[in-house]
Amino acid sequence: MKHAMTTKLTIHAVGKSTLGIVAMVLGLSVGALQGATTFTDGAAGNTGIHMSDNWSNGLPTGTNAGTVGTGFSTSYFNGMELVGYDITYNGTSSLGAAAASIRLDDGTSLTFNDSSSFNVDGRLNIGYDSGSASVFLNDNASATVSERVVFGGTGATGGSLSLSGNSFFSTSTQQVILGDTGNSYNLTLSDAGVFESNSTSWAINANNLVVNFEQADTNITPTFKLNAGGSTSFSDSFFQYQIDGVSTTLGDERFVVTEGIDGFDTLTLTTIP
Repeated sequence: MKHAMTTKLTIHAVGKSTLGIVAMVLGLSVGALQGATTFTDGAAGNTGIHMSDNWSNGLPTGTNAGTVGTGFSTSYFNGMELVGYDITYNGTSSLGAAAASIRLDDGTSLTFNDSSSFNVDGRLNIGYDSGSASVFLNDNASATVSERVVFGGTGATGGSLSLSGNSFFSTSTQQVILGDTGNSYNLTLSDAGVFESNSTSWAINANNLVVNFEQADTNITPTFKLNAGGSTSFSDSFFQYQIDGVSTTLGDERFVVTEGIDGFDTLTLTTIP
């Protein structure tokens, strides 16, 4: 005679506090999976930010924001176009590659904090063929570009560069170019941030760069520097000016122009409130 097989199911009571802890842990795990990834340098012999093996939770795109911790040197390949990347660099981390240009496009945002650096041994496009892109330099971060700096490009809707703290951005002697007509290109300078253009000319394609000076401390002034031997001046025909986000002109008495020091013409604000 065959006997019917029975399965005994035992249910243990679980307290509310235990359920709460489990839910919290699960919630944190799901949240981490959905919204954060860190650079691990897991792809043997390749430090490229485009390599998924280099990230703890996939590429840093969309809402999956990426963080690069101190000490990591990351790279990109020549002509690389970053679409929708969101990466924050901390400590002494860096992004750069030899003889390689890079295009930031369609919602890409790169933030450099502490003493991190962005070293472009080639051309830098902030905005390229769709959407807009942003670069933020904070604290003592720095960025250098060995060839052209291009704000926008065919199809881009804008591009922005923001410098705060004691950060520093330096261009080469090659052109700084503003892209398509009618789009928005912005340079925001705050604290003791310095934008230094070694370029001998700017190509302004019927559109101005908005240069916004933000001055939280009247004893510390951000600085906008142009090559003293170049063909571009601080003229309102090239740039639109703002102070703390309010439009003004080069004739504003708060602006101070110093010419020909160390090869640069320098635009700052007065230190008088």
